[in-house]
Amino acid sequence: MSATSMLEAGQPQLLTAEEFYALHRDHCELVRGEVVDLMPPGFRHGRLAVKLATAINTHAKQHRLGATVVESGFVLHRGPDTVRGPDVAFVCQERVVDTEKFYEGAPDLAVEVLSPDDRIGQVNARLRDYFAAGVRVVWLVDPDQQTVAVHDKEHARTLRAPESVDGGDILPGFALPIASLFAP
Repeated sequence: MSATSMLEAGQPQLLTAEEFYALHRDHCELVRGEVVDLMPPGFRHGRLAVKLATAINTHAKQHRLGATVVESGFVLHRGPDTVRGPDVAFVCQERVVDTEKFYEGAPDLAVEVLSPDDRIGQVNARLRDYFAAGVRVVWLVDPDQQTVAVHDKEHARTLRAPESVDGGDILPGFALPIASLFAP
């Protein structure tokens, strides 16, 4: 029985990243071999993701720093496999591998725009998965509070207007004012 038919029959099976990719399903992730359905993002969420991706990509292209992607799958763990799709991700130039399927490994920067239905436990699980896989920095964008929480493995700091979020050593010279991110 194929992975697709077992999934449709409701039979539990841990999937590999390759089997998960073959399902061709939107708005889900693979967490320790199990498919986790996600709600499609709302309009505000999408607008913020586009603003962030555009700003990061423009800076990265201008300075030839690497690749910016949106909602792309990253294989963060094998056996059982975990595939996460951050809203926006950046991979430094020396690590860029052009692949049609999921990127094998972690981005250098993962950006998550929080949704109203996100729970703290789910967000913390994502952070653990990212950092265990080698993500260097995660930005948690909170539209309700109009903040960006910048996390690395040891520290977190929350930024709000009039501060700016910067790219550190991942995106040297990058700065985005928090006020402009949340401007209508």
